[in-house]
Amino acid sequence: MSKYPDDMSDAEIIDRIAYWNDWTLHDNYIGRGMYGQGCMAIEGEDATEIIEAVAAEDITGARTDQLGLNMIVYWPGITKENT
Repeated sequence: MSKYPDDMSDAEIIDRIAYWNDWTLHDNYIGRGMYGQGCMAIEGEDATEIIEAVAAEDITGARTDQLGLNMIVYWPGITKENT
């Protein structure tokens, strides 16, 4: 059961999770093989922690990339525009 209101979009929930965990939010991240299609992403030190926090809200399909010393977790198809 989500702790967020039913009318919140997946993008809004990802935004809130990043905020409350002091992670960096990217609202137009373009990952490998996305051909210019931006999506929501969270940057942090532990990709597993980010994936588990977001998956607890029934948001799945995460992918990861290395970003310097950090990891970035992104969700293709979840954009700020489709909120």
